[in-house]
Amino acid sequence: MAASPAQNTQPELYRSLQGHNDAINTLSFNSNSKQLASASSDHHLYLWNLQAKNIQAKKLKGHAGAITEVAFSPSGSMIATASMDNTVRIWSNSPVDNYPSTVIRSHNGSVKSVGWSPDSRFIVSGADDKTVKIYNVDKHSSQSATKKFVKSFLGHTNWVTTVRFGSNGRVVASGGTDRVVNLWDVESGSNIFEFRDHAAAIKAVRFLPESNCSHEHSSRFGNLFGRQNNQDL
Repeated sequence: MAASPAQNTQPELYRSLQGHNDAINTLSFNSNSKQLASASSDHHLYLWNLQAKNIQAKKLKGHAGAITEVAFSPSGSMIATASMDNTVRIWSNSPVDNYPSTVIRSHNGSVKSVGWSPDSRFIVSGADDKTVKIYNVDKHSSQSATKKFVKSFLGHTNWVTTVRFGSNGRVVASGGTDRVVNLWDVESGSNIFEFRDHAAAIKAVRFLPESNCSHEHSSRFGNLFGRQNNQDL
């Protein structure tokens, strides 16, 4: 007898990818889902070509500590990684050039999160030094690798664990172990708003894809989602 639709509720395993030698901390698909980036406590970034018949990873080395987050740029041309070695790395998604990377040393503690602006020109990072930082990674920028730092956002009183740009690129959200979610105006660096309703450390913040948070609408942030342990904001 054929199973009823209600009985076919378990998803099928499509593929199992093996290669890392320690816990996998973070995953990211590129915009068309043809590539998957995985990063681990083994210090390595793996790039998987999901279109290949026999999927094999390109193993990228550079970090000296566990990688805490990996994120493809919206353009797909770059990859950002955050690490417990206190650095952020920007990798060129170019197999022809063997995926070169640039290291950014700006934080004074383990970097826990990294995210991209919608136009792929800037990244934001958050770290155990209680700061949120913005960097210019535009390929057409005149800045050298050592001058990518743009500004710091100061306000958290404990480790910053998660950061994200809003969809308009003008607002950044950050959360930390101080149980606070902060909203920052990117241009001025000012703190727009604070959420202090959580009872535990903030694990993740996300904006809805079409959110348009701005300073003028700082009292209406229904399009921002936070997460503490296993509870939603």
